[in-house]
Amino acid sequence: MAGAHEGPTAGGLVQDWERDPHMRVLNWLFPVAGCAAVAFITMAWAWRRREFEPLRSRSTALIAAMTLPCWLLVITGIARGARDGGAACDVELLTSTLLPAAFLVPGSIAAYRTYALRRLQSVLIKAGGGVDIALVRALRRTARPA
Repeated sequence: MAGAHEGPTAGGLVQDWERDPHMRVLNWLFPVAGCAAVAFITMAWAWRRREFEPLRSRSTALIAAMTLPCWLLVITGIARGARDGGAACDVELLTSTLLPAAFLVPGSIAAYRTYALRRLQSVLIKAGGGVDIALVRALRRTARPA
């Protein structure tokens, strides 16, 4: 007789959803596909937004950094699926270190870009006159923080 501490049974056998061949595919396919979809949509949205907001344009490196956590989760999911649901120690160690750090990268880049924009605004104020978009673009390309 099965005790209360045992899991759900089917014909007297405990069901192992991680080892079931159909559920195993679904267990790693949905997170991998979901994270990849989020990463692709984020990249496409940020790339499309560049054209309409020139002062808030995003570089390709920043767009990639914004989606880095999703790509790391995809890599972890693929590695777990390739090992039949088991974790690869090297991949787990790498992603457990890089994944939290990957969330800091976009914030750090955005903070630097905000600082550079504020510095650019102060240069424009010191120069006097109105804001010329062509001048702003030229200064953004050449201005370096002191």
